[in-house]
Amino acid sequence: MGNNGYLYRGMESMTGNLHLLQQMTEKQLLIYNAEFAAKRKNVFVAYLLWAFFGLVGLHKVYLNQGLGGAFYLCMFLGGWFTLAAPWMMVCWFILGFFIMFDLFTIPAQTKTSEEKEGEKIARNLLSAGSPISN
Repeated sequence: MGNNGYLYRGMESMTGNLHLLQQMTEKQLLIYNAEFAAKRKNVFVAYLLWAFFGLVGLHKVYLNQGLGGAFYLCMFLGGWFTLAAPWMMVCWFILGFFIMFDLFTIPAQTKTSEEKEGEKIARNLLSAGSPISN
């Protein structure tokens, strides 16, 4: 296994999965790098989605947290479509709390999303072997 340094370029967020990467061949690492680069998340894009579409949870969907995005959407719609003012305020208070929480945690959420995606790619490559033959 020739794990050259250049093959690990761009994997600074993958230190938690380094043990998986060290088990890969050079071909698997090249495939991993290509797949990981294609699925990499950008903190700036996440913040843009948060700023313009945060109330409906689009930034959560971008960060592979679809259930969280659905929760945000339900809280937003629950606030709009209920005629009872107390319920509307409760929905929007909860939503506002989570929106403000995301303001400070989007970089960490982005890193976590990348680590999970990287682990998924690595495990798929290791379990299936390299799809490229010699």
